[in-house]
Amino acid sequence: MFAAGVTGCGGVDLVPAGDAGAPGDAQVDANAVDGAGPALLGACAATAAVASGTLCALQPSVIDPATLDVAGTASSADQAIGYGYHLVGLPTHPDPTKPLWIHFGGTYGRPYDQATGGMASELWLGELMAHGYTVVQVAYANRWSVNDRCQAPNPGVDRDDCAGQIRDEVLTGIDRTPYQDTDVANSVDHRLAVLLAFVAANGVALPPGVDPASLDWSQVRVSGHSQGGNLAYFNARRRGVTFACMLASPYDVPDSVAPGPRPIADWFTAGTSLTPGAQLGQLITTEDPSATAFRAAGSLIGVPAGQAIEVSRPPYHNPVGAEIDGHAAPLADPSLAADRAQACLR
Repeated sequence: MFAAGVTGCGGVDLVPAGDAGAPGDAQVDANAVDGAGPALLGACAATAAVASGTLCALQPSVIDPATLDVAGTASSADQAIGYGYHLVGLPTHPDPTKPLWIHFGGTYGRPYDQATGGMASELWLGELMAHGYTVVQVAYANRWSVNDRCQAPNPGVDRDDCAGQIRDEVLTGIDRTPYQDTDVANSVDHRLAVLLAFVAANGVALPPGVDPASLDWSQVRVSGHSQGGNLAYFNARRRGVTFACMLASPYDVPDSVAPGPRPIADWFTAGTSLTPGAQLGQLITTEDPSATAFRAAGSLIGVPAGQAIEVSRPPYHNPVGAEIDGHAAPLADPSLAADRAQACLR
């Protein structure tokens, strides 16, 4: 059973740039990628060299003026959270047999924070690039915690399928619920489509089967941390993917209106998942406050035992040696690289 009162990804699940790696502000030359390097590198707002390739930050509003770079307003106290710039990981030695990998960050986090120069998932993206994957971390509408919006005292508690409707609106931009305000131009689908088209137009050979105009999710691998892990599984369940890996996730609070038979949001059990359990992976730590909920959710959705990895090796640290908590560790602790690989890289 799930632990009562667990907020899952509804709490503060931001991994600050300092928790995930050094700031991504080191400039690199075009030769960081095989050959002369794609024209894309000249369009990057910032680049960072990692052992396996180059990370390129791309400003959403430059790619498409209809998309936003910040989630709040200039006068808002939370102006500095959410959206940010996209990150594209260009491996030094891309493997043409590997599909595109799409990663989603957690609540509030920015793939590239234009205010600080930090790249929040630098460690994990570098590990993926080392295996030959071209990686995209899309800046998406993660300004709000889905779980907080769907439980008391917030009004979403009185709406059936609260979490599922919010996640669908974040993904598509279609107006599903009054508790999310994502339009089409700022949806994951649109942001990803224009980003991939821009990348392809600037000299990067996208993996086989990737058409920016009509992305075939069955040809894509996805991962996510915290709320991003929920979005990764939402895609896996609704659309079908090659593989989905969830770091410090997944879980959404159960619906208060017409709740299902399990203490979890209805969308987790509605219909049949288009991605079978054999194509799912999960990494959590015992020290994560939501470990009980994540563990039960992984079992519910059929993550196989050999791919549902739980570790307990505190204290945890980021790549620069600062101590981090058990929720951030699955994404950000270098010592868990082998565990991430066991859960995700298969």
